[in-house]
Amino acid sequence: QAELNDIYAPFANKAIAPSTAAVSEKKMIQAISEALDQSMERHPNLILMGQDIAEYGGAFKVTRDLSNKFPDRVKNTPISEQAIVGIAIGAALRGNVSIVEIMFGDFTTLAFDQLLQHVSKFTLMYGIKLEIPFILRTPMGGFRGYGPTHSQSLEKHFLGIPGLIIVVLNQLIPPSIIFETILKRKEPIMLIENKTLYTKMLFENILNGYSLYTYKTADTYPVANLK
Repeated sequence: QAELNDIYAPFANKAIAPSTAAVSEKKMIQAISEALDQSMERHPNLILMGQDIAEYGGAFKVTRDLSNKFPDRVKNTPISEQAIVGIAIGAALRGNVSIVEIMFGDFTTLAFDQLLQHVSKFTLMYGIKLEIPFILRTPMGGFRGYGPTHSQSLEKHFLGIPGLIIVVLNQLIPPSIIFETILKRKEPIMLIENKTLYTKMLFENILNGYSLYTYKTADTYPVANLK
């Protein structure tokens, strides 16, 4: 009876308003760009590939100026998502670190075969642990006026694929920590960046009681210990 009383006890907790005291002056789009820059500095074999990501900087300008700093490692590609992802996977198997930008998450369906039937299965098919440092990053989400084929959230179609890790950025953890962590895994990863995230400030809308990270590197950040 005591257990039942506890289960059906009235909910007494009060909602806590978001705290704005810890908001950074850095927008997430800038933080993501800086994280890519830092990653390229740390990994001289890292290449970025995608449509118009070089001089133009991509549809959302995340890679703006990176081609000026790393002209040989930021590559524009033809409009063929399957080819972009396939080439990047091959480069990762040959020892490069490959980061691909798919301009809109809606177009990841065009590379679904490469993700479902290829890169996620290599370790299982060959029976050996392969290092495949491949990251596909893409903006997802709607409510931005981009139309029916540029405004979908398709994460659910990739969740649950064995061998493919899904990571979603948010403003509560610095992108630099996320990139440092996932690059160390050397596994196929899809990195989702919601379009509404780009204009948010780092640490925006943090709830009272949420402790900001005090860690300097991915080695000491809790997400680094995820298996």
